[in-house]
Amino acid sequence: MFSPDGSEVLFGSDRSGKWQIWSAERGEPLTSDGGYVGRFSKDGTALYFTKFDSPGLHRRDVKSGAETKVAGTEPLADSVAWTLDGGAVWFLGVESGELRLYRLELSSGALANLGKVDADPGGGLAFDPALERLLFTRVARSESDLVLARLP
Repeated sequence: MFSPDGSEVLFGSDRSGKWQIWSAERGEPLTSDGGYVGRFSKDGTALYFTKFDSPGLHRRDVKSGAETKVAGTEPLADSVAWTLDGGAVWFLGVESGELRLYRLELSSGALANLGKVDADPGGGLAFDPALERLLFTRVARSESDLVLARLP
């Protein structure tokens, strides 16, 4: 994952013995108490991330290093398929055995279940710049597809 200005690449690694979010350019972790999948905020002032062994979404202030838990939302607990766009976290989560698309508003904490999707929970999510279409992976048998979904 790139930083907003494209100068930095983020990745998750357990090379230090515990999963952390690392910066390829700095050669060091950006998290200190765990990190698995990370995304910078659009303005680059915050790093949002999940942890391998702790449910929910976490936020780390880039300048101060202060970390807070933004949401302990259960459907997000095991999700690696999420994206940060339009002031919200969009993610795939399992509810009652079905894979669903959710939106978590960062300002209010409101969680919306947007319905069942035929996607791969281990894949990725991405939006077009206008936030009108969502791209995700779908695995069927030994094949996989990219699916572009128009949002309501």
